[in-house]
Amino acid sequence: MMQVSKMAVLAGAGVVVLAGLALIVGPSLLSHASKNSAEAIAGFGHVIAVIDAQAVLNSSKAGKSIQDQLATQRDAFQKEFSKMERDLGDEEKKLVAERDKLTPEKFAEKRRAFEEKLLDARRLAQRRRVSLEKASADAYNKLRARMTEIVAEQAQANGYDIVLTRQNVVLAEKEMDITGPVMDKLNKDFPDVKLDISAAEKAVDTALEGAEKSNAPAAE
Repeated sequence: MMQVSKMAVLAGAGVVVLAGLALIVGPSLLSHASKNSAEAIAGFGHVIAVIDAQAVLNSSKAGKSIQDQLATQRDAFQKEFSKMERDLGDEEKKLVAERDKLTPEKFAEKRRAFEEKLLDARRLAQRRRVSLEKASADAYNKLRARMTEIVAEQAQANGYDIVLTRQNVVLAEKEMDITGPVMDKLNKDFPDVKLDISAAEKAVDTALEGAEKSNAPAAE
């Protein structure tokens, strides 16, 4: 791997990495981190590597497995709520048809029950959406963590002092890019990540219960 003085033009912030991806940097450089330029880093003779972290997240086997699971789960939720919507629509039509046959009090009672079902459906839709977002975030966090470990392993094995994400580099020579080796290692050791909807739903339910308790009026 070449020295950074050979060619590396950084995008503004010098030593910057994608959120969630640890920066691999020798301790001797930390005291100079405020010098935000390629020239400042090159002056210390450090070895830099570059990785396209977003490509790894999107195109790795694990990344694609998350995307496939998300698509499947969204489709399942859509079918669930399409059926629920049809059932509620039929119930509403039935209620309207019965209106003239019911006393005002009985009709009001049935209408309140129907409106409660509507609220329950909206709450369930919100719960499903938040749970899916949490499950997705948890899965990608696991993928980022393993990617970071592999980057650290590559840095230690090859003597890289700094690893930058490609998104924060305007131009770098091809030899500096370690995306391929990191992708290969990730595909071999970490080919899939489970989208744990059940765990996410439990976490969301716990959070909602806590919010409801905190908002409940205090007993006199």
